[in-house]
Amino acid sequence: MKSRRIIFFLFNSLFLFIGCGTTEKTIVDCYSIERFKRLSLPKFEAHVINLKPSDTLQNSQLSRFDIYTQIAWNKIRFIKQGDFFEANYTLSFNVNKNDSLVVSKEINLQPRTFNYEATQLSINDFNLQTFHIDSGKYKIQIQITDNISGLKYRTQFLAEARNFNSTATLSNGLLLEASNGKLKPLFLNDIRFRADRDTLVYYQELYNVNSLDPIKVVSEFKVRQPMKLSSEKSRSFYYPDSAACGLPFDTTLQKHERIITPTSEKRIQLIDTFIVPLQQQYYFQRSVVYSKSKNIKDTLITSGLMNINNNYFPQLSSLEDSLTVTKYILFNYEWDSLSAQKTNSEKRNWLTSWWQKHGGISKKNEFYERAKDANLLFTSCDAGFRLPMGVVFIVSGYPNNIECQGLNNEMWQYILNNQNFYFNFRKYGTDEKTSFYNLQPFSMDENFWRYSIEQWRKK
Repeated sequence: MKSRRIIFFLFNSLFLFIGCGTTEKTIVDCYSIERFKRLSLPKFEAHVINLKPSDTLQNSQLSRFDIYTQIAWNKIRFIKQGDFFEANYTLSFNVNKNDSLVVSKEINLQPRTFNYEATQLSINDFNLQTFHIDSGKYKIQIQITDNISGLKYRTQFLAEARNFNSTATLSNGLLLEASNGKLKPLFLNDIRFRADRDTLVYYQELYNVNSLDPIKVVSEFKVRQPMKLSSEKSRSFYYPDSAACGLPFDTTLQKHERIITPTSEKRIQLIDTFIVPLQQQYYFQRSVVYSKSKNIKDTLITSGLMNINNNYFPQLSSLEDSLTVTKYILFNYEWDSLSAQKTNSEKRNWLTSWWQKHGGISKKNEFYERAKDANLLFTSCDAGFRLPMGVVFIVSGYPNNIECQGLNNEMWQYILNNQNFYFNFRKYGTDEKTSFYNLQPFSMDENFWRYSIEQWRKK
C-alpha cells in the first residue's frame, strides 16, 4: 500500500481542518479513521499565505490569498499513453464567507513522465492559485479528483484575509528551500534533507511601517530539551517517551538578529536563511521591533511549529529509533542485555542475532515496515512510532473497529477467537500542534497485549 508523510506547517494566522464533510455541522471522522484513510486516498497538502495585493491592483482595499497545493505522484494514478505515463486530476477551489460562495475555480492537471519508476515516488506536483478578495474570515474548500481512479479527497481551511492598508502588519509566512541557488516553496512541514540542499529560507512581508527609524528583526529556532531513551525495564506506553510533546520549547538552536533601514516603500520583504537543523520538531518565532511614533516602540510577533525530517523518513533512520521500537516486544532481561552493550556496533549485532532467533529477516522487515506506517499515520508532535496509537498499531496491527467517544476519546476494538479486546485513548492537550492521544491506564487487556507481542517473537 502506497503511503506518505502527513505533517502540517501551521502558523497562528492559519487554522487547518481536515474532513470529508460538506458543512461545518457534518460529523467528522474519528482521528485515527481519518488517518487510516489517508493511506489509500489521493491525499494532497495545502497552505494559504495572506499577502497585500500588488500596488498596481486598482482596488487597493482588497486582500490576497495565495493557495499552494502539493500532491505526491505516488498518490495519484498514472496510465501509459504512447511513450510516456500520464496522470489526470482536477483541483476544485471554493472560497466561502458566511456559508455563501464568494469565488470558485477549477483546474485540470496532467503531469507526464517517461519513467514508470517516477510514478511510484513521492515527487511533488505543485500548484499555485491566487484570489483577490475583501478582508474577512473565510472557509476554503479544496478537492482533488483523480480522473483515472475516480478517488477524491477534500481539505478545508479556515483563514482570515486581513486589511493591510492601515496599521503595521506582518503577513503569515512561507517556507522555502535554497537548493543549487534556486528557491522552491516548502510551505508545509514536508521537509526532507537532501545532499544538494543548502539552507531553509523563511519569507514574510512587513507592511505600513511609516517611520524611517531602523527596524530590528529577531528570528529564532527553538527546540525542546532532548529526551534520552529510557533505561527502565518496563515497556509501559501509558507514559511514553513522547511525553516530551507537552514540554516547552525552551532551548534556542539558532538565532538571527539584524537591523533593517526602511525606505519610503510600504512593503518590506523579510528573508531569513537557516542551516538545516537536526531531525525533530521546532518552534519558530520572528519578532519585529519598529518605531510606532516618536520615542515609542512596538513589536510584531509571528510564530509556529514545524517538523523537519531526514531523507529516510518515515523509515527508522537511527540506531536509537530501532532500539526504541524493538523495546516494545522485548522481555525485561532482553532489554537489560541490549542496554548493556557498550558500542553501537555491539547493539546492532545484538539486534541482528535476536531477529535471527525470532522469525528472521522477513519478520524483521515486516516489523519495521509497520513502524514506518505508524510514522505515516500518527506523526504529530513526535514521530508516530513513539506515540501511543503508533505503539498499539505496531504491536497489534489495524483494529477491527474504531469508535469515537466525544471529541477527545477513541476506542479501538480487536477481535480474537470471538472475544473483544479494547484500547481506550484520550486526547491530551488542546493545541492541535502539540496534543496527542495517550492510552488510558488499565484500559487494555494484558493477556491480549502479551499475545500480540508473542506473534512477533515466534520463530
